[in-house]
Amino acid sequence: MNLEAIAVIGGVVAAAAALVSAIMTILAFRSSNRANEAAQSMREDRLEWEKGLAGLQRRIAEHQVASIESLRVGEVDVQVWVSGVEGEITITNTGAVPVRDVTFEMEEKKGKKSPLEERDLAELLPIEELPVGDHCTLPLHFAGGYAWPPYNVTLTWLDPPFEEDGRRSLSKALYK
Repeated sequence: MNLEAIAVIGGVVAAAAALVSAIMTILAFRSSNRANEAAQSMREDRLEWEKGLAGLQRRIAEHQVASIESLRVGEVDVQVWVSGVEGEITITNTGAVPVRDVTFEMEEKKGKKSPLEERDLAELLPIEELPVGDHCTLPLHFAGGYAWPPYNVTLTWLDPPFEEDGRRSLSKALYK
């Protein structure tokens, strides 16, 4: 073979190698592009999933706060104690939070005087604030013509945040 033919064959082989290299580079680039697109798609899917998860976590937290807040209410109870010609009515905050503006009403009995004296009621009611576990005592005085238990009573109070539309009440019959 002559040198010219060898040079032509070497040039063709070099051109073919360059062509194969270019094809491989294009294929690698396309493969890399697909991998990048797949990775980008996975990132977008993960971000969408994280947004959904964050929304669920927020809703769960709001529900938990609402559940906890619903437990933070005042409960007021009332009891009566009578001994001889004296007695008392005790109003107690048995709830988890302080209550305010506690009012007390006793249903009148026909033809009977109330055992609660007006001056005691004016001095003690309404109860401005009744802390958790605390109580207020209303003295009862009995003499001829005074009503004896049972009494039908109604208490009202405000729970935090102490707004008028949050007023709660308890109606109860008190027996000695």
